[in-house]
Amino acid sequence: MISIEEAVKLLSEDGIVAIPTETVYGLGAIATSQKAIAKVYKAKNRPEDNPLICHFYDIEQIREYVPKIHEYVEVLIDEFTPGPISFLLDLPSDSPLKAATSGMDSIICRIPQHDTTLELLEELNRPIAAPSANTSGKISGTSPEMVEKDLGSKIDGIVDGGECLIGLESTIIDCRKAESIKILRPGYIGKEELKEVFEEHGLKIKVSSPTKIKKKKKKQSPRIKLTTPGEKYTHYAPDKPVYLSENWRTIAWSKEKFAVLATDEIIEEINEEMYLTGRAIHLIKLGSRKRIDLIAKNLYKNLSKTNDMDIDRSYLINESWEKSSLAEAIENRLEKATK
Repeated sequence: MISIEEAVKLLSEDGIVAIPTETVYGLGAIATSQKAIAKVYKAKNRPEDNPLICHFYDIEQIREYVPKIHEYVEVLIDEFTPGPISFLLDLPSDSPLKAATSGMDSIICRIPQHDTTLELLEELNRPIAAPSANTSGKISGTSPEMVEKDLGSKIDGIVDGGECLIGLESTIIDCRKAESIKILRPGYIGKEELKEVFEEHGLKIKVSSPTKIKKKKKKQSPRIKLTTPGEKYTHYAPDKPVYLSENWRTIAWSKEKFAVLATDEIIEEINEEMYLTGRAIHLIKLGSRKRIDLIAKNLYKNLSKTNDMDIDRSYLINESWEKSSLAEAIENRLEKATK
């Protein structure tokens, strides 16, 4: 683990460092350094056409690189940041941030809600490009231990900021149009929260929901493919396959070695019935339906437990989640993680 001062030095020398945020840990590099950005892609084994989210200290720093911002974006930044939301904005063609955008004329910006990383950004005085600190396609790290286990030998250091408060990646919204926005990746902040802010400020901005994931995948629009981390490629998956099951009883007598991931309430049902049969199953509690915030916070940690188990596969027991932005984000991540 390294200090903020050590991280500033390493980043300034084109190193790559894992940094904490309220959502997940990011693998940071100076956003204007082509050399450092290339190291991020290599360490993560990330496809080069998958752009990186850039982290800024405040709106003034964003304005230095993105001069044209719609008025409503300033309202959203004021209301929701620092916080778990990212903004897709138009970028000048000659921008020094091109290294982080996969060559596109747009940039994804966010101001993270974590004192340690905000201090790092302030001392560095340059934006940091930081996708999730994990091997591409695998589970995002939400603690320094998870990052160390996955990427420890491939990066220059980890800034220890403890466990992430939210545990799911930020909401991404497309803010390039003047009269409408589209949620490209669901997160802690969703459609209802956005609409409420617009109504409070008398802004008539249309808010569109994110594209639903379908198991029989249809071709997505080129814009979604090119601009949205977490949508074009497989994400959030453990090393061993996880299958979605509507009812745990349908797989209870499988001869394979497997684990079951479910809410505390469903685990209690399984324990009661399995006790009568003497059957032993690996059970992983996701948390109680009454504390969906804790389910989100610990989701990736719980999914990662299957990597160390002597099993062939896992089953996630599907259920109806409450109607909320966070629940929609959890459902999105689980759909991406399962087969």
